[in-house]
Amino acid sequence: MTTPQADCSDGRQAALTSGGVNLGVSRGHILAVDDDDDLRDAVGALLEDAGYRVTFAHNGADALIKLSQMSLPELILLDLAMPQLSGPDFLREVLHDPTYSRIPVVVVTGTSLPREDAAALGADGYLRKPIQRVELLRAVEQALCDWDDEALAPTERQPV
Repeated sequence: MTTPQADCSDGRQAALTSGGVNLGVSRGHILAVDDDDDLRDAVGALLEDAGYRVTFAHNGADALIKLSQMSLPELILLDLAMPQLSGPDFLREVLHDPTYSRIPVVVVTGTSLPREDAAALGADGYLRKPIQRVELLRAVEQALCDWDDEALAPTERQPV
């Protein structure tokens, strides 16, 4: 099974995969934040199979703690509906902290939140549950590619 690849102008994806097979090179570090253990584990397994290193957090509060204790991830995959610190509240905290505000965030939702509203929150990507493997990897790759492209990377993101 091939790994979908976004069209990165810097050729990063071609250097890391050959025919969709992970060559043992880490494609990056992702913080996956979701209160659903089964979904978080399934998404984590898909990302790890695609060559990503994944750190897991159970909710927004746990994610803030993990961020303060680890090297910064290249991307945050964020569920919106969680206890203790919701996805939107977590995203506001991240966007207001200069240490974390440049990390791209792909939101994952099982709610009826439109894609435009997720963007207005400051999200760089959007997925609706249930998540399909191809959609997940495409959204992650696109967010990473867009963020790497300085012409597309926002200098400052602020929630509306």
